[in-house]
Amino acid sequence: MVNELKKDNFLIKKTGKYKTLRSGQVKKILRIGKHRLKTIDSVLNPTIINGMRRYSVETVFLYRDLTRPVLSMIKYVEGDLVRDSDQYEVIAHCCNCFCTMGAGIAPQIKHKFPEAYAADCTTTAGDQSKLGTITYTENTTPIVVNLYGQYDYKGRQFGKMDLDYTALRSALAAMKEKFTGKKIGLPMIGAGLAGGDWNIIERIIQEELNGEDVTVVKYVP
Repeated sequence: MVNELKKDNFLIKKTGKYKTLRSGQVKKILRIGKHRLKTIDSVLNPTIINGMRRYSVETVFLYRDLTRPVLSMIKYVEGDLVRDSDQYEVIAHCCNCFCTMGAGIAPQIKHKFPEAYAADCTTTAGDQSKLGTITYTENTTPIVVNLYGQYDYKGRQFGKMDLDYTALRSALAAMKEKFTGKKIGLPMIGAGLAGGDWNIIERIIQEELNGEDVTVVKYVP
């Protein structure tokens, strides 16, 4: 269970050095509210330390694994997502918060779907509150979704990751809420210049777009 914890960059920062977890950490790991946590307390069997409930790392992660829904499989194809965009009802890509669309797949999208860039430019450049949100086109086929999954693009210059896993997760959830039921095409979002780990990104996509028809296009010119 500790090894699994170390594979999750978001959780390791929150829980990696603890043998027990606070209730707030448990709610984040299980993605539940306080009322739901109270209803499963008898299963998680917390220990009271200094008047506070403390939960076993092993028990919490075992509960998460046993109650996790079966995830839909992502289809993989080789090709060019922008060139072959007419095969999908929605395509999406990861954006920074500075309205640039200057690298990766973004320039292709900007050229073929100017409305996607126009939608990006309706937001304020450098506004950190954009993280985890989306903008999208209304008059294109397919619909193009800008996923704000990273703040800027400067970390790569210093060997750091620009991708924000939590923001990407929230943006994907927002896209599902808006466009559920549509055929979705994605590049390998966040795993290129943004520096993300595809194994983590793939899991996030599976969890947030579970039940959707998702194809990831591995770029081959």
